[in-house]
Amino acid sequence: QMALDGRGSLARMPDPWRLQLSLSTHLGMFRTDVYRDTTIGELAGELAGHALRRQQMHPHEIGQERRVCASFSVSSEDDGTARELPLPPGLTAEACQLFAHQSRLRVSWHPCDPGF
Repeated sequence: QMALDGRGSLARMPDPWRLQLSLSTHLGMFRTDVYRDTTIGELAGELAGHALRRQQMHPHEIGQERRVCASFSVSSEDDGTARELPLPPGLTAEACQLFAHQSRLRVSWHPCDPGF
């Protein structure tokens, strides 16, 4: 739920809602439906799959096909200091209020663990 005005009126978050992230030029747009119980880890897995498909379509632009993993964080500014707050993989979209923070969502790419 999210306040619509200063009087405390509340609106229920849509379930599902559409997350759209503009990535690098070669990775394009990532779009997916997000439910209240969608975990950050599930989103990261979908995003990694998107990146791999784009690599397969554009190997000369992106590089050799290799599995990469994604992590999410939310940018925050406290006392004028910018920080990135990591979102744990097990956290749900509802628990981290992802709908309200989607404009501050950040993606980090890293090599996957060997056992991935």
